[in-house]
Amino acid sequence: LTGRNDWSSTLPKDNWSYFYPSATTSVIFSELAGISQSTMWGKARASWAQVGRSASPYSLQGSYNSADAFGGIGNLSYDNTLSNANLKPEQTTSSELGLDLKFFDNRYGLDLTLYNQRTENQVMEVAISAASGFTAQSMNAGIINNKGIELMLYGTPVRKDNFSWDVNLNYASNTNEVEELYGDLESIRLWSAWSLELQARPGEAYGTLYGYGYKRAPDGQRIVKNDGGYWQGTYAKDDTLSNLGSIQPKWIGGMTNTFRIGPLSISSLI
Repeated sequence: LTGRNDWSSTLPKDNWSYFYPSATTSVIFSELAGISQSTMWGKARASWAQVGRSASPYSLQGSYNSADAFGGIGNLSYDNTLSNANLKPEQTTSSELGLDLKFFDNRYGLDLTLYNQRTENQVMEVAISAASGFTAQSMNAGIINNKGIELMLYGTPVRKDNFSWDVNLNYASNTNEVEELYGDLESIRLWSAWSLELQARPGEAYGTLYGYGYKRAPDGQRIVKNDGGYWQGTYAKDDTLSNLGSIQPKWIGGMTNTFRIGPLSISSLI
């Protein structure tokens, strides 16, 4: 069991104190069952934790930035990000279940983890109309959930006096979803270039790409421009922004092979 309390000067006094605890437990069930360790060793584990996070410096009130003097005259500029004196600390709550198994004197094994993580009051800089004199505002803008699986398999298929072969396989898959945004916000633009945007939208993954896709005929075929203009013969662009995919990978993984020949070791990684 752990407990921690932080006081952060980058948060307003009413909200600058935040507490976050954690709890973990595990049981070696193979020992309870009286199984020989040379045959199998097994452990189940569970944990729950909260983690707090404060805002960046100068998020509560604006500040001036100084630049080199020009023509002997000093230069000061005000922040482009509108400050927010009512920020709350960001809080992430996570839970995890795990299973560790080892067989035949640790020659083969697996490590399995299932997790769920929810972040509330996420501190973000949200784009606002430049007519206000600012381009963004600091706010507690969202609730994001991550859940997934992590799996590692390992083993030694060959073990001799002067030669051994070890294999390690790992796999991870994470499902990410923006559950809620501040107030009536329908989306937050995280990044943009030309006509492509990286957005956070409720019900979608954090970091979804929005842009202009192809204009299509009723049967689904892409329409080719035939207007005699400069772009004659190219595909026509759709008129509205659409979901073009996510920057989040569906899964990640790898395989490592290690060969030991006497005092030498050779490894390969995919």
